[in-house]
Amino acid sequence: MKVSVRHTLDCSPETYWKKVFFDREYNQTLFLRDMKFPTWEVLEQKEGADRVERRVRVTPPQQAPELIKKLISGTISYEEVGTWTAADAVYRFDTITSVMTDKIKIAGTIRAEPSGPDQMVRRVEMDVSVNILLVGGKVEKFLAEQLQSNWDASAQFTNRWLADRKP
Repeated sequence: MKVSVRHTLDCSPETYWKKVFFDREYNQTLFLRDMKFPTWEVLEQKEGADRVERRVRVTPPQQAPELIKKLISGTISYEEVGTWTAADAVYRFDTITSVMTDKIKIAGTIRAEPSGPDQMVRRVEMDVSVNILLVGGKVEKFLAEQLQSNWDASAQFTNRWLADRKP
């Protein structure tokens, strides 16, 4: 299932990548305080002149419907493994779930495109695939809705974060 989200953010693409997306304080505040994720932590981040590689571990709020809770026991978390390259200014990521790793695949791209002075459009394109007999489509739909909701919430938070830091 394809998931596409677009949000207008009040900053330039350069600011987004350097002072928002890869900023630890921003991410910890967004995920841990604002979105109430139990965990968000950087496992590894390598920065070079033309690329940034990052691996984070995330535990989202456990709000799955009963159908999914019955399929999966315990806490669900995931690792996002991604690389941003300066040549095309695109962040590409794969998600590795803590359960059913061979059955749940989420991968995508994030682009930050200028749209005016101190404004940009963030485009996130994701492929969500769940290969579980009989219920895969329902799980895909739930994950797609959660992803959409999380990106929408992050856009609102990001614009508040940026507004609070303007000189």
